[in-house]
Amino acid sequence: MQFINKHKQTISKTLLNYLMPLLLCYSVMRIIIKTYFAASASAMTALSVVYMTMLFFVYEKIKPKKILRAIVFLLIGAAVVGACSVLMNTGWRNTNVWFMNWFYVSGTDIARVSEYEAVIFIFFGFFLASVVYYFSIIRFRASGLMLAVILPFIIYGKRSLSIDGFDMTLMVTVYLGLVFHCRLTADDVKRDTVFNYSYVITALVFVTFVGMITMFVPKPQIESYLENNRNFFDFRIDSDLNAFSSLNEESSDRFGASATGETIFRASTNSGESVLYLRRQTFDTFRREKWVSNRDLLEYQQTLNANTDPTASNTAYRSMMISAAQKYTPADAQFKTVFDQYAVAKPLSENDLRSVSLYYEESFRPAYIPAVLTIEPRASDNSIRMGRSAHSEVYPYSYNSELGDLTYYYYPITGQMETQAKNMPFDTAQFYELLKDMRSNGVITARQYRSMDNIRYFYTSDDYYTISDDMKQLAQQITINCSNDYEKANAIVNYFATNGYTYDMDYIPPDESIDYFVFQSKRGSCTSYATAMTLMARSLGLPTRYVEGFAAYEKDPDDPSRMIVRDTNAHAFVECFIAGIGWMTFDPTVPEYMAIRSNVGGNASGTIRTVAMYLGRAALFLGAAFVIIFIILLDRIDERIFRIRNHAGPLDVRTMILYRRVIKLLNRSHTKTFDGYTPEAIGEYVRELGGNIDLLIALFQSTCFGSIEPTPQQFGQAYEQYKQSWRVISKGKRPEKPQKVVKKPQIQGNL
Repeated sequence: MQFINKHKQTISKTLLNYLMPLLLCYSVMRIIIKTYFAASASAMTALSVVYMTMLFFVYEKIKPKKILRAIVFLLIGAAVVGACSVLMNTGWRNTNVWFMNWFYVSGTDIARVSEYEAVIFIFFGFFLASVVYYFSIIRFRASGLMLAVILPFIIYGKRSLSIDGFDMTLMVTVYLGLVFHCRLTADDVKRDTVFNYSYVITALVFVTFVGMITMFVPKPQIESYLENNRNFFDFRIDSDLNAFSSLNEESSDRFGASATGETIFRASTNSGESVLYLRRQTFDTFRREKWVSNRDLLEYQQTLNANTDPTASNTAYRSMMISAAQKYTPADAQFKTVFDQYAVAKPLSENDLRSVSLYYEESFRPAYIPAVLTIEPRASDNSIRMGRSAHSEVYPYSYNSELGDLTYYYYPITGQMETQAKNMPFDTAQFYELLKDMRSNGVITARQYRSMDNIRYFYTSDDYYTISDDMKQLAQQITINCSNDYEKANAIVNYFATNGYTYDMDYIPPDESIDYFVFQSKRGSCTSYATAMTLMARSLGLPTRYVEGFAAYEKDPDDPSRMIVRDTNAHAFVECFIAGIGWMTFDPTVPEYMAIRSNVGGNASGTIRTVAMYLGRAALFLGAAFVIIFIILLDRIDERIFRIRNHAGPLDVRTMILYRRVIKLLNRSHTKTFDGYTPEAIGEYVRELGGNIDLLIALFQSTCFGSIEPTPQQFGQAYEQYKQSWRVISKGKRPEKPQKVVKKPQIQGNL
């Protein structure tokens, strides 16, 4: 207590100086942490406050020594960058998910990556502490502090999320309070600050008042285009395709989608396939007529190697089956036939690889790679380095907004594999009994079995989807004569093609349930077909997932070796985990969709968008140029407005206004105030700056103190002298070389 009483003034001053900056750091970091550390936001926020307080302490210790503080700051910065680089490389090796994709994608799409979370904590804590300390303690700049405030908006905007109202209010209120505080206390702002209860009360009243206003003023109920159209398939002529080139939190709307027919990229392959199904994103859980990613599955898949796990790579699956067939002989003769085929089969080699080349239009730059299911990210001839998540999404290793044409390699599902799947003598249930026996006999590892079993659980358990009894019965009726998984999947595909179902992108049903589509309307878009098949296949015990991406099939008239992919080619399809084969793609949408989509929009819409894009860029350039010119000429514009407003009126009033204008300009261009200066002192100071307003000073004194009405000639002479000296008064800079003192001219006429 004695220590506190002795240092009471020092403690109070320190708290006042650093409490507000730290509070701003806390409010900003809290918003960022809630995005990436949802489960432990409070604990991580508390740790970040400790971390940033320690940085403040270090900065304060080295503050008086400019050279030392620069060296220490660079060393700390280098350590932070080095640590973050190591963590990002480790995270990439462990997950095959590139940091920027993880950073900008919602946590429901990509599971937690502890290394990347550490990067967020270390880097943003350092960034916020450094920026806020420098621009509030060392060199006060409100615009510099704004760097910290806009950071959450950038992150939440890219992730299409909304900042909590309370958090936003707290952050903005603290920012405004800190700006108010720094104008009184910052080192480079010369003010006489009195730290007393009046100052504290004033600051608290200001912060509270601003907070009340921001909390209670209603937010305008106006949603942006992106808020209304977060789904990938909802293209518009006036939309920006880049806004839809990352992953989404939920599947696309099943009804009312619109497209222009604009070309977004072209694709070619040497595999001979007439249709390429290019994956964008997989969804796992069906709730309330929407697909979302299963967080439990994503977290589990982060423990898998996307290139060697049999459930994530068909190449790895085939290698597992070949290895098992050489050690294991099933008791059933039919099952033995399959294993005999695998026993003599060869692992896939580079000779089996086929290529896909993508040629992006300028308006389309996705953060992912539209890839076929069986892509081989590690193929040596891939044009760029890429990685595949265990969830099978594919990303470029180093994202570049200018990334254009690229080529990757994959193992196509051959006709021989199709035949093998068609003749498979067992279904999923029977195959898993074989897997149990193989695990018991050491033919496959416990990890391989667990991976296969988890895939069956996540993609068939009714914990992750809902289906009506009517749809279950229909699925059983459709597949009653099927003996294996491949036959069951194809039976569902054929059911839609042969039972009066039609394709309609524009149809909006009175009932949005999937049952209404299956049993009543029989009319809808690809999302309805893919949803129905996924649910029915799962109810039969067949591991199945819903996928969104593109279907490439339209030949380019200018180059038949390429396929045009338009916004209308955005497509939903299905992937089934076929026992004995691995993941295979199925398209349940009735085939007529290809002809219908090819007739939507066309070159005209693309031309309109191109014209609109360039007009938008021109407007943006002109707008930016206007703002820059306006800022540069702001003082001239302000002066012109003043002169126009002071052009008429009584001459004595205009003289007073002109004198007050001089004081206002001097106050604006200096850190001190000139309100208490005498007219003679004002005139002398202007002469030191290189100007001369002696006529105005004399006229002001005669008008103000002598009540003498100035003549038009006298005011004109004083006004002309003011105009000649306006620049040096408004800039407030003294001349580099001493100038001759101009003698005071005599005003013509009597004062």
